[in-house]
Amino acid sequence: MADTFTSDVDAAVAQAVLAGRADAVVAADRDGIIVFWNPGAERIFGFTAAETVGRSLDITAHFEEMRALRRRLAQVARPVS
Repeated sequence: MADTFTSDVDAAVAQAVLAGRADAVVAADRDGIIVFWNPGAERIFGFTAAETVGRSLDITAHFEEMRALRRRLAQVARPVS
C-alpha cells in the first residue's frame, strides 16, 4: 500500500512539474502513442491534450516542415531593399 501511495504521489508531482513547463513536454509509449501532452505542447504544436493523447506521435512529424515553410514564405514576402 505504501508503495502505491508513493508512486501515486511521485506521478502527481511529476505531472504538476511537467504541466507547468513553458516548453513542450510530450511523452509517448513504446508504440509511439502519446500518453502525456502539456500546455507548452498545446501552445507550440496547436493541438490540445484531448486531441493528442492516445494518438500517434506522428502528428508532430510535420511541425518542423511547417516551420521551415513559414520561414521560406516570410523571406519571399519581405520587400526587396
